[in-house]
Amino acid sequence: MKKQVFKSALIAVVFTTAFTACKKNEKAPVPDEQELITTVKLQLSNQSRGFSKTFVYKVENGFTSGTAGQVQIDTIKLEPGLTYDAIIAVQNEKADPVEDITNEIIEKGDEHLFVFLSTPASGAGSVSVSDGSKDRNGKPLNQNFKLTAGTAGSGKFAINLMHLPTNKNGTTPETAGGETDLAVSFPVVLQ
Repeated sequence: MKKQVFKSALIAVVFTTAFTACKKNEKAPVPDEQELITTVKLQLSNQSRGFSKTFVYKVENGFTSGTAGQVQIDTIKLEPGLTYDAIIAVQNEKADPVEDITNEIIEKGDEHLFVFLSTPASGAGSVSVSDGSKDRNGKPLNQNFKLTAGTAGSGKFAINLMHLPTNKNGTTPETAGGETDLAVSFPVVLQ
């Protein structure tokens, strides 16, 4: 009889453990895996000048990798004083075929924001941004925009993609808040 009670108790413990283990696994949070981003392409065009060019910033192993691998950074060369239509494309070129992440950013536009910084902020070698695209709620996304070149000179143009920004009207990573999905800085030459 002791063996029967022992077997019953053992079976109850096994079922309780198995049931509890299953429940814990079902409720375990699934981490939100961040996309691998290797490439940012900035397409600039000015129809009146017949100008259309794509500038590439590529980090072979991705922007968040501890080992970058080969890095390609194009210099943005523009005519001073002109306004250009700008479109940003974001890709994972490690995937086969290449994965275009741009549409996902647009679809989840309420969770993303592109912010820009020109160094210098004005004058020779500077660029300014206006008329950025909006998300489905009418708030800034800035995946496409107008870029106006300042006077002749050289500088830098930084692009940051913020994830879950706390302020969709922010114009810098600090004022936008959230996490930085990518940060690039293109050299600029206006001549």
